[in-house]
Amino acid sequence: FHADDGIRDCLRGLVGSEMCIRDRVSSIPGTTRDSVDVTLSFRGRQVTLVDTAGIRKKARVSGAEEKLSVSMAIKQIERSAVAVLLLDATAGIGAQDAAIAGHVARSGRGVIVAVNQGALVADRSHQGARELVRQMKTRLRFLEYAPMILVSALEGTRVVKLLDQALAIEERWRARVSTSRLNSLLEHWVGEKPPPRSKGRAVKIYYGTQVASRPPVFKLFVNTGAKLYFSYERYLVNRIREAFDFEGVPIKLVTAERKQRRAR
Repeated sequence: FHADDGIRDCLRGLVGSEMCIRDRVSSIPGTTRDSVDVTLSFRGRQVTLVDTAGIRKKARVSGAEEKLSVSMAIKQIERSAVAVLLLDATAGIGAQDAAIAGHVARSGRGVIVAVNQGALVADRSHQGARELVRQMKTRLRFLEYAPMILVSALEGTRVVKLLDQALAIEERWRARVSTSRLNSLLEHWVGEKPPPRSKGRAVKIYYGTQVASRPPVFKLFVNTGAKLYFSYERYLVNRIREAFDFEGVPIKLVTAERKQRRAR
């Protein structure tokens, strides 16, 4: 988990205690200095939750100790399989939130955006939720694949749902897909929307395969000198995500030239 100090209340709701954090945290938001690991059994699995060091807005960060806590928090994100970006609904999405979200995306972790605001959960008009969705589409558009869950840390609302979602994303993050199934769909996607020409040449995608997981990486073999434009890569990534249920998981697409067979 990556979050600010409010996640402690969510964790208490899950483990039913004050845990081991009373001597390591402050009541002032954003001032927890150390990351805290909590291991619990959930749905028959051992799960480790990490409450990261508090990360305050850049204007409020001062001193070597505070900078160190930011550095340590980023390292904890890289330890994780799934990062939960906890946002304050009353504060909206700030520059620091967007910066941390960008690091989560670049690190290849699975991700959930959790919005901590009890009043927002009870808001039947959903105006606050719609405003946050609008902000996500503009400021966090690179995390459009991440599910958003409204939680109340103090009341424990939807905290169990949050953890269920995290476990599901962790499984997808590790998943591998069938090469034959991928290529069957790839042929259909390319036939439905052929790739744009590159430097005046037609682009041919011969086949694809998954070459890694955690996160999933797919390699497409193309004709010599061909280049897939970003918009087309995004089209294929979205199709892969929909077809193989990779919600909450970053997908990387790479291309390689298919070696030409020598004529005999």
